[in-house]
Amino acid sequence: MPFHFNIAREDLLRAINAQQQITNKKGTLAILANVLMEVENNEIVFTATDL
Repeated sequence: MPFHFNIAREDLLRAINAQQQITNKKGTLAILANVLMEVENNEIVFTATDL
């Protein structure tokens, strides 16, 4: 289900940069290194993986 939200550019970059440590380029396939953005209780939750 699509959602719309407003976020300051600096806040978004800070959240994505924090996830970068998890999805680091360690030779994994690019499709396996992702960041999931979810909205829960008026909050945006970022989850990262490098499988």
